[in-house]
Amino acid sequence: MLHIAEMEQVITTFRLDRKEEIRLRAAVLATSQMERVECAQQARISFMAALAELDKAALMLKASDAWLVWHDEAQNGLTAAQNRLASLGA
Repeated sequence: MLHIAEMEQVITTFRLDRKEEIRLRAAVLATSQMERVECAQQARISFMAALAELDKAALMLKASDAWLVWHDEAQNGLTAAQNRLASLGA
């Protein structure tokens, strides 16, 4: 059985992922190169933090479909941020 505190932590992490997806989009839409790099760097750091938090979850939680979806989304976001930084030459 999942502990409520653990589920709240994962939900908080999931919300962080959503904010970082917006930040990653901003890295594409920003008007200056510096702003694009900064947004992509912030997104990368936050996706890494989200993955670290998800990895701290209890084994029972890690076995849930929700955790797997959130982990995949965070990993995909990290990959997208890294790709964006590479395309920016950063």
